[in-house]
Amino acid sequence: NPFLEVKVTDTPKRSRRDFGLDCDEHST
Repeated sequence: NPFLEVKVTDTPKRSRRDFGLDCDEHST
C-alpha cells in the first residue's frame, strides 16, 4: 500500500512516539 508507506515516511516520529507510548502503557 503506497498510502501506508507515505504515511509512515511522512510522520515517522509520530508513529514512533505512538508506539513508545503504547509500550509504556503496556509496561505499566
